[in-house]
Amino acid sequence: MGGISPDRKRRPAAGCCRSPRSSSPGAVVRLLTGTVEAAARLRLLDCDRLEPGSSAMVQLFTEAPLAVPTGEPFIIRTPSPPATIGGGRILDPASRRRRRHDAATLEFLWVLAKAGPMEILAHRLRMAGSEGCRMAELARLLAVSPERLRITASIRPNLGCHGTGWGGTRVR
Repeated sequence: MGGISPDRKRRPAAGCCRSPRSSSPGAVVRLLTGTVEAAARLRLLDCDRLEPGSSAMVQLFTEAPLAVPTGEPFIIRTPSPPATIGGGRILDPASRRRRRHDAATLEFLWVLAKAGPMEILAHRLRMAGSEGCRMAELARLLAVSPERLRITASIRPNLGCHGTGWGGTRVR
């Protein structure tokens, strides 16, 4: 399945989190996703403190690599005493370190959180510009295989696929 990133190096996952408890940036938390529980460091991207009942874009840095698909639900808990801080879903499992309070970063993450597949593709390709974007990255963001994305692009010309690119943007 596209969207799973079993990288050997430690990579952050970006997600949207809703919180019933407060939390501060850099807090060490327990990340629960699927059948996995791992230690992670919480990084708040759009606020300085996660207050009870609020939502935030977060990055979670794990000590060991995890294979997590795009869209996977997660829960974060305090390590001791165990208490749920919040939960959400993984938006970008192989994310690079994101800048805090960066308008372009937050806009892209909100597109991942709220938009449909075609809007996500269009936004990512606009961000890439003439540099282009790897098919594997686009497939990962949509949680589909690169082969399925290629087939969809070839049978749906309204996607803006022209030869090897989408809407004038090169797809590698």
